[in-house]
Amino acid sequence: MRLPALLRPKREDGAIRLRFLTPDDAAAYRKLVLRLDQETPYRAYGPGERPEFLRAFNGELRSVALNPNSCIIGAEEGDDLVGYLSAFGHTAPRLAHAVSVAVAILQSHTGQGLGGRLFAVLEGWARARGIRRVGLTVATDNEPALKLYTRLGFAVEGRRRCSLKIGEEYADEFYMSKLLDPPGSVSGS
Repeated sequence: MRLPALLRPKREDGAIRLRFLTPDDAAAYRKLVLRLDQETPYRAYGPGERPEFLRAFNGELRSVALNPNSCIIGAEEGDDLVGYLSAFGHTAPRLAHAVSVAVAILQSHTGQGLGGRLFAVLEGWARARGIRRVGLTVATDNEPALKLYTRLGFAVEGRRRCSLKIGEEYADEFYMSKLLDPPGSVSGS
């Protein structure tokens, strides 16, 4: 079976390849997440705060693998993950149409279109499952992320006041969402 173009490397010379992560990726996923915690201030865990044991990462990937409405898409350069997008959904009928998304990319790989590529893969995956709503939160002062999400069609729905504490400072987040075209429609709402 031929992979969709977005999942194939653009070039053979070390290009970044996107793929769905499995429990076999736990060690690489752990390494990436711990590095992201070190360099990215907007994450739930700061440096040294996250439980580092491998079984926690393996458990997260196993849980995702068992839920048809969840996935983690990894961005891989050579043997290393350089970013990911996770989508967590429910199987309950009243909630199964929606996923909550988190995305993180190493600073060395931002600004190169990787976020847009990850979201394009997510949208194809979501549409194939009949998922209609993609939601996320973003710090109100995270300008690069806000610019990306807006360009991709996400809209602000509300504000979570003092939802993050970074150091001694509180930060607000925006709730944002994008509604995907329902199957068979011509345009979205």
